[in-house]
Amino acid sequence: MEQQDAPELKRRLAARLRALREERDLTQEALAYSGDVVQSKSYLSELEAAKKLPSLTALADLANRLGVEPFDLLVDPIASRREALVDLSRTADAAAVEAAIALLRGRPTRKR
Repeated sequence: MEQQDAPELKRRLAARLRALREERDLTQEALAYSGDVVQSKSYLSELEAAKKLPSLTALADLANRLGVEPFDLLVDPIASRREALVDLSRTADAAAVEAAIALLRGRPTRKR
């Protein structure tokens, strides 16, 4: 895996955070004030502007409030087909994810 520098990581996180927030029709203010760790609209604005990187605790808090796993905030579905696949698994039902895993592993899927 290619190592990313901090500015690139900030850019990816900023874009992803904004996209997931907008996907849920949340304002920065609503997201900022709904959690336990990140409770500042200005801090969230700085994250979305790629000016700051959150702590792991803040990253986990934001992911929890957005209903995703922390790594989903770092996935850029436009960057690669692999990351697009990871992003698609976020919204797929469990059976579809299991079928995709079986297909990728070269095994036939079980009929239910």
